[in-house]
Amino acid sequence: MDFSFITDGFNAIMQFFVTVVTWFGSLFQNLVAALWSLFLDALCFLIDVFASVLTGAVSAVSAIIPSGTITTWSSYWGGVDSGMLGVLKAIGIVPAFAIISVAILARLAIQMIPGVRWGS
Repeated sequence: MDFSFITDGFNAIMQFFVTVVTWFGSLFQNLVAALWSLFLDALCFLIDVFASVLTGAVSAVSAIIPSGTITTWSSYWGGVDSGMLGVLKAIGIVPAFAIISVAILARLAIQMIPGVRWGS
């Protein structure tokens, strides 16, 4: 009596299980890749929103402070180093105040994250 039908049936069942496991593995791999892509898209969106907020802050600061005020405020700049005044004149007072203000606001925003020490 030939019992090869038992081994053939067992091999067919094992091949079916291998096919199913391979399909689920491929599904899981594609799911992880899609979730990673979604995470990167969300991160890029958050960076874009943060950059938009910073651009708005710079625009607001430049709208508040009129240009050419370094000449009218010259009496207040006596304590500032001449090299620093040269840099401020070269880039302009409005962008300088914008850079300083945005840097301070960014530092305060970062320090609002739990676990970051104040004063460091």
